[in-house]
Amino acid sequence: MTLEPEMHAFIARTESFYAANAVELSVAEQREMYRRLCQEFTPDRPMGVLSHDAEIEGPGGPIPVRHYYADASKGAEKAGQDKGPPACVLYLHGGGFVVGDLDSHDFICAHFAAETGANVIAVDYRLAPEHKFPAAFEDALAAYRAVRGQPERWGIDAERIVVAGDSAGANLTAAVVLASRDDTGPRAVGQILFYGRFGWGFDLPSFQTEADAPLLTTSDVRYYRKVYCGPDAEPDPRHSPLTATGLSRLPPALLLPVEHDPLRDESFAYGEALRADGVDAEVHLGVGLVHGSLRALHTSPGVHKMVDLAVSAIKTWAR
Repeated sequence: MTLEPEMHAFIARTESFYAANAVELSVAEQREMYRRLCQEFTPDRPMGVLSHDAEIEGPGGPIPVRHYYADASKGAEKAGQDKGPPACVLYLHGGGFVVGDLDSHDFICAHFAAETGANVIAVDYRLAPEHKFPAAFEDALAAYRAVRGQPERWGIDAERIVVAGDSAGANLTAAVVLASRDDTGPRAVGQILFYGRFGWGFDLPSFQTEADAPLLTTSDVRYYRKVYCGPDAEPDPRHSPLTATGLSRLPPALLLPVEHDPLRDESFAYGEALRADGVDAEVHLGVGLVHGSLRALHTSPGVHKMVDLAVSAIKTWAR
């Protein structure tokens, strides 16, 4: 395995927070360890980025969200506009549908707000095992529709919404964009998918070649699917977009897999399926990187490059 040099320190620092393989811990222990890990990797916010917490009414009750917005003059300049409401990035965090919250991905949401001039709205969807599928999907979809349907509340342009997420959040991003394809009203202008799971089976090569990859193994993927979907689940486009009968008329997609990750080939498969149905989809591999390495944004050149691709895509789609 050839890792980017900076990944060695990132992996060691991450693993130092776990006394055992994460999936061997109780859910409460997993969440506490993940909370501490996220605190360790959350830098100070970029200057000029503000936020406030709010709620959106969802199918299971209020959905907490965090609304980020950059300094007006800085944001207008970076968004390439000089009037009118800004674009919006709806962000869905990763964590295997089991861990993660509004604090866990504060670092990437604040970065997107600072670098794109868009408002960013992070969604704290319900987690498994307390809330199994389709709870997380339903919350993510409800949040997207609520933000799109009330642009005045959020001070955004509903015609320029990008949906983005990492890992489990990338899965939710793809599922939300697919499920809302035939909605009336504006459609999302793009989707950003950091190292997500999009299929159902385990037959792609990376599930074998990267079965024991650092920070996420194939066994871990099986565990998270079982916790989220249940042991008797069947393929469903709401959790496995690759099983949909068609993917046409979806917004352009930027897929950002990483090399040493059992999920790596899922992004290539989903990108190929999107292109086959006429959707503009680009796949850029993070060479030498591992699952979860977004947290190395400020120490890894490869991660910085990956995030810069996302920033450029947001600016392009949100013009």
